[in-house]
Amino acid sequence: MPTKPSPRVEEVFDRLEEIHGILDRGEETMFALGTEPQNIEPRLILAGGGVERMQEGMLRTAFLHQKQVREYLHRLKVAGLDRTQRCKIPMELPR
Repeated sequence: MPTKPSPRVEEVFDRLEEIHGILDRGEETMFALGTEPQNIEPRLILAGGGVERMQEGMLRTAFLHQKQVREYLHRLKVAGLDRTQRCKIPMELPR
C-alpha cells in the first residue's frame, strides 16, 4: 500500500508558528539535557582521551557541537524552515 508523502512546509504555512514553537521547545530541551554535567563530562573525558585531557575534549566537543548545529540549521532551511535567527541552541557551548 503506497504511503502518502509528507506535506512540505509551504503546504502547512498556516501552521508555521506552531511548528516553530514545537522546534523551540525541542531545541531548548535537547540543549539543556546535553549540557548537564552528568551528560557532558563523560563526553569530554572520552573526546580528550582521559580525565587529564578534558580541556582537549572540550575543544573537540565544541567543534562537533558547532558542526551539528550548522548541519541542523541547514537541513531545516532546505526543508523550508529558516531558524537561523530563532534557533534556541547556541552555536557555541557555554564554558
